[in-house]
Amino acid sequence: MRRSFAAAALVAIVCTASALAAQTKPPQEEAKEHYQRGVKAYNLERFDEAVSAFSRAYELDPAPILLFNIAQARWKKGESERALFYYRRYLEEEPAAPNRAAVEARIQEIERARQATPPAAVAAAPVTVAPPAPPPVYVQASPPPPAPPFYRRPWVWVAAGATAAAVVATVVLLSRGSPPRCASCNLSPISVP
Repeated sequence: MRRSFAAAALVAIVCTASALAAQTKPPQEEAKEHYQRGVKAYNLERFDEAVSAFSRAYELDPAPILLFNIAQARWKKGESERALFYYRRYLEEEPAAPNRAAVEARIQEIERARQATPPAAVAAAPVTVAPPAPPPVYVQASPPPPAPPFYRRPWVWVAAGATAAAVVATVVLLSRGSPPRCASCNLSPISVP
């Protein structure tokens, strides 16, 4: 009974360890998935979803191009003030941006529109929808960080714990091999032929 319990516990530990190791994803992979969701939402003109997906991707992997993507989606959504913020942040993070001239032109366009339109007229002004721009491009701004050292990977500690549990279970099972003799009555267990 004890051996089957120990074996079942060992199997459960190993299964849990392998499941935990399979579930962890590097942040760059998860960021890439959010980026792809954002591009899909952007192409389908679901700009709220695109902003959300690009923002989550930026949280996981702060590539400056994601700031540009957020700005584009906000601009398409009609949130010029918020887009202006993200365009500026993009240029601060990526001073040598290949599309710097186009971004600066968009910033000037937004600022001119803001100065030309009085605040009361902004609410009454009709919203014009521009044709969709080409989908944003994901560019890794910096090389990916090096892999964590061997001892910092979760599966190493899970495997070490499973091994330790197996060793403890084996020692416990082997130490209970034969029952002790009764010292005062000089009796021993009956052996079965």
